[in-house]
Amino acid sequence: MSIAKPPVSPARRGILTTRPVSARLMPHELAALEAQALKENRSLSSMVRLMLIKGMEASGLPLIEPSQG
Repeated sequence: MSIAKPPVSPARRGILTTRPVSARLMPHELAALEAQALKENRSLSSMVRLMLIKGMEASGLPLIEPSQG
């Protein structure tokens, strides 16, 4: 008899999964996002998160890292 494995979250450790952020896109924006995600072998969620972080950095928004301790 085998022991069932606990469920594994697709989110990286430390990613907040209880408060997702939704965004509505135009069809051409979604197509471009899907194409880029496929090209980089990423999920749509991962691609959106990466693009959001890059956009925040480009606009000068400080990304505050959580304190470790």
